[in-house]
Amino acid sequence: MNAPAYTASDVIGTSDDYSGLMERIDEVEGVQAEWLGEYLYKLIRPRSVIDWGCASGLYLLPFSWHDVHVCGIDGEPTAGSKLAPNEFYCMDIRRPIATDRYDLALCIEVAEHLQPEYADALVDNVTRSANIVFWSAARPGQGGHHHHNEQQISYWAAKFAMRGFTLHLHNDYMIDNICNSGKCVRWLRRNSRLYRRW
Repeated sequence: MNAPAYTASDVIGTSDDYSGLMERIDEVEGVQAEWLGEYLYKLIRPRSVIDWGCASGLYLLPFSWHDVHVCGIDGEPTAGSKLAPNEFYCMDIRRPIATDRYDLALCIEVAEHLQPEYADALVDNVTRSANIVFWSAARPGQGGHHHHNEQQISYWAAKFAMRGFTLHLHNDYMIDNICNSGKCVRWLRRNSRLYRRW
């Protein structure tokens, strides 16, 4: 796999500095990330996975343990600490980014951190990068640090549909497993969807 195609002007940071929260994210979501990665690996059997808004890279680690090629992209320069240097790219996900095609794309609780005017750019990036997407985004009233665009699931589903994506055949089965796992926090149980290209 090749690195994402970008220029120096792409690396301009994010709209939010969350470097101080990175350790807390790892602490709160570590068990969940390990369970989810193992679960999605067994369900999808991807050979390559990209994570948009990857934070430290914790959601990619379980895939790495199975020798899956991983790529993390985040606009925060201190992100990617759990990834190898050639697995992380500091890039502004609000702008178009060209990547190789991956078997699976992750975007977990990232969309709400961007202003509404960047929602389409993010969904464009995610859907261009893979034919299967695991997506989770905060709903209205969820609350959190620097949330600018909390939306109902239907809002995001419409954007995916406009790009030729529908719910994956395993979506309901996946949600049931997430809800029954005992390893996942409430927002992941409420917000997760698995999309596939038609």
